[in-house]
Amino acid sequence: MTGIQRNFKITSGPDRDELFTACKYAYEKGVVFPVQFVITHYTRTTDDDGKKSVVPKLVTDIKVVGIEHDSGNGQVFKLRGYCKVDIRPLENNDRMYKFHAQYNTQSRRGTITLE
Repeated sequence: MTGIQRNFKITSGPDRDELFTACKYAYEKGVVFPVQFVITHYTRTTDDDGKKSVVPKLVTDIKVVGIEHDSGNGQVFKLRGYCKVDIRPLENNDRMYKFHAQYNTQSRRGTITLE
């Protein structure tokens, strides 16, 4: 993996129970507990007004290997793990990334950094 970081807004994702279940089974052989995030991705193309196009991208194959509370309300978490996402044209193809994120399970929004 390259040392380049990519930061994206999470616009949709799993609830709190799904995150903890995904973490619990992250290394369990034969058990797949899929969770996904939707992120915003700006493309190089522009619309008629000169604004960059925003395309939702699906983050899949998420392996949550760490969860930490980020505030006292029980809804905001710091996450870390591995995931697969296609962020063309920034990268040539979809591939596995190491990630860390801050995610609010109530609003289902947050930020994710791909490394």
